[in-house]
Amino acid sequence: MLAAVGISTTGDGAFFLAAPLLATTITDDPVALGLVTAAFSIPWLLFGMPAGALVDRWPKRRTMIVADLVRVIALAVLAVLIVVDQVGIGAIIAVVVVLGIAQCFFDTASQSMIPLLVGRDEAALQRFNSRYWALDMLGRGLIGPPLGSLSFAVGRVVPFVGDAVTFAVSAVMVRLLPVVDSPTPGRHTSIMESLRCAATFVWRSRALLVQYLSGGAYNFAFRLATSTLVLYLTLELALSEAATGVLFAVGALGGVAGSWVAPRILRSASAMRLVLAALLLQAISWLIVLVAPGVGAVAVAMVLAGGASSLITVPVVSTQQSVAPVEMLGRVSSIFRFISATSASAGAAIGGVVAAEAGLRAPFAVGMVILCVATFLLWVAHRRAVAVR
Repeated sequence: MLAAVGISTTGDGAFFLAAPLLATTITDDPVALGLVTAAFSIPWLLFGMPAGALVDRWPKRRTMIVADLVRVIALAVLAVLIVVDQVGIGAIIAVVVVLGIAQCFFDTASQSMIPLLVGRDEAALQRFNSRYWALDMLGRGLIGPPLGSLSFAVGRVVPFVGDAVTFAVSAVMVRLLPVVDSPTPGRHTSIMESLRCAATFVWRSRALLVQYLSGGAYNFAFRLATSTLVLYLTLELALSEAATGVLFAVGALGGVAGSWVAPRILRSASAMRLVLAALLLQAISWLIVLVAPGVGAVAVAMVLAGGASSLITVPVVSTQQSVAPVEMLGRVSSIFRFISATSASAGAAIGGVVAAEAGLRAPFAVGMVILCVATFLLWVAHRRAVAVR
């Protein structure tokens, strides 16, 4: 499972950078390039929840294999179009969306399969998830993007052929997993009804709901604060594009470190305390940038924010895997991902408006304030949930 995740997320990370680079060789229209970037957010917003419902009905191992093979085929088609010089913006957007939808199914199925492989003990889940998310950070944030840009420099088609290979290897790894699916009751209920049941479960499990809202608050503030970070680095700090890329990669290193530390902290602290501490740690990150603006401060902030991301993800995901019914894991997981994706998209949009109205440093201040307020409100909600229980 870990090998499949590591290989698959590296392919995702490489494609995330290679697709926009390919688009720039076709057009310099900002609107068209913006559509390519926006296409990465569409799948989780539109298909994430239905994917969770379907994953609960389908064999999880087979779902992961099919998702990988769909990505292989889509990338192969894109590679052929590049070779025959027939690729256009529409084709790139279509492949981005197809790969994103396949990722919805792969990630949800893998998350749902973990408790069936590892067991339902929360400490065991925390240990496994720390490795899972460390590999996710490494693949998507540190290894994949540079691999995508370097291979693109060799030839336009190279990163996409390489991506197809990573997903093919991932499918082989998944094929080696045992079949661990349990019979799923309620197969004939509608998609909407099954999602309503999962949403009701999350709502009634108030402690889990507060953790989900904490994850949403984290993503909202992070995307708000970093929505115009590239402009801040290149315009105000006069950094080169290469140096800017390095700073973003530093955040992935922080995420790996956070994944390693999280299960150790959870031996003596509750999951909710660690979640709230992660929110405050991100607030401190943006405070550092505001107090001591400069490249060093941004580097420290990205490391802390990346670490905080893992500190909030590992306990939240482990909690959902330990308390959610086995037959509902896909839907419950997709609800968390939907909240995260929606809040991140909203934060990015608002961050751009804040920067346009108040300057490129303003998103850091607004993000910090939102995190502090959210931490207090979520702490109060958590105390009430505990009192009711």
